Amino acid sequence: MTEQERGLIFLCSLLGPIPFVWFITAKFVYGINSETAHYLVPYLLKNTFNLWPLWVAIIAGAVIGLCGFIGFIIYDKGRVYKGPRFKRVLRGTKLVRASSLAERTKERGHKQLTVAGVPVPTEYETLHFSIGGATGTGKSTIIKEAIYSSLKRGRDKRVILDPNGEYVETFYRENDIILNPYDKRSPGWSMFNEIRDEFDYDLYAVSIIQESKERSAEEWYRYGRLLYREVSKKLLTHKRNPSMEEVLYWCNVAEYDKVKDFVKGTPAESLFIKGAERATGSARFVLGDKLASHLKMPEGNFSLRDWLEDDKPGTLFITWQEQMKKSLNPLISCWLDIMFSSLLGMGKRDQRTLFFIDELESLEYLPNLQDLLTKGRKSGASVWAGYQTFSQLVERYGINIAETLLGSMRSGIVMGSSRLGKATLEHMSRALGEIEGEIERRQGGILQSGPNNRPRIETRTVRAVTPTEISELRNLTGYIYFPGDLPVGKFKTKHVQYTRKNPVPGIIMR
Repeated sequence: MTEQERGLIFLCSLLGPIPFVWFITAKFVYGINSETAHYLVPYLLKNTFNLWPLWVAIIAGAVIGLCGFIGFIIYDKGRVYKGPRFKRVLRGTKLVRASSLAERTKERGHKQLTVAGVPVPTEYETLHFSIGGATGTGKSTIIKEAIYSSLKRGRDKRVILDPNGEYVETFYRENDIILNPYDKRSPGWSMFNEIRDEFDYDLYAVSIIQESKERSAEEWYRYGRLLYREVSKKLLTHKRNPSMEEVLYWCNVAEYDKVKDFVKGTPAESLFIKGAERATGSARFVLGDKLASHLKMPEGNFSLRDWLEDDKPGTLFITWQEQMKKSLNPLISCWLDIMFSSLLGMGKRDQRTLFFIDELESLEYLPNLQDLLTKGRKSGASVWAGYQTFSQLVERYGINIAETLLGSMRSGIVMGSSRLGKATLEHMSRALGEIEGEIERRQGGILQSGPNNRPRIETRTVRAVTPTEISELRNLTGYIYFPGDLPVGKFKTKHVQYTRKNPVPGIIMR
């Protein structure tokens, strides 16, 4: 539909009912027919305002026209797609209201997760969700709804990263786990609780000393993993219940010659040969930084692997207060990465394990996240990752891996973002797709005729939602998309106040 055609429809909807209602009234009240029309119509037109049925008909027609005009404006303003009006859509994204999308995704007889009131197709749960939006746009509201629907389903496991204990206050239940070195409800944990086989040392060394995106730094990180791995092996061989404090002592505190003697006969001995002092010093420096947060965790027997393997539904909360985040970040990232690799190693599982990770970019590099996103479907993994800006993800993971991570999350939520975050807006807009269609062009007006004013058809491809439209989204408003040929739904959600009979503190300090 061209702008001229649209304007003509506006005009007709406003003025069209007036002559129509007038004529119907004149016909039935004054008996207009083929024999009387030639003299009666001119008379009635001339005396319309002297004959009350006719001027009432004009008023009624005007009211009907005004209502139709307002209705058309409301319909036009309420269109989800705001771009050029196509004569014919050829292919591409379909934009609908969230309520229309919900009708298509609802599965009878199934308890589904919901997002902004839209049921998530069961088969798409393990294809993961990205949730993009600036601070305050409503990402936590979206996550809470998904958590609540999972709790109602009653069969899932949930791992929730919970700053300030907000989700604990809302959703904590008896027998749930809270991990936080400073919370007295937290069980004791040590990396040694996760060791079962020889190769576990290699696997979890990467979780403790995460890879560095800088090639020069990664060399020292690799030396740090080697020293940590061999020290841990030796401690567990000679002692039944070694502690992370002992690991830190041998990796970072003990004198050079004592450590050299301790790792003699292991691959880590190569770090102490003549001329390797720089490598050894760098490795010990790295370990001092990465292991320090582990000392804050009290000793205990809790195992992340055991919790994942237990089929009972439940929630594991990883909490912190903002002032704790910097010192606990290596430990938080380590826990998360251990669960990623452990879940992948469990093979095929019917039970869902949902990971709710807001502000993914604020964590350390997670080596096993990419594998979980690409291979975790059989294990029942479902990752819900929130992020604020694409550039922060690129800074943490590099452009290629950042693209891979978001590309592996095939469902998504797009909420408002800053106008200055051009890369983020562009990425979000591309995620919502494009529309290709035919647009009619005329040189003159729609009512003009002649060979020079014949309509000309152009094919254009445009973004379904432009970056500017995303930047203008109000809080709690956004778009939701799923894989396949399902349309993109525009939603407006609202804050929900979850109440409980017995309040639960978010964090109880030791």
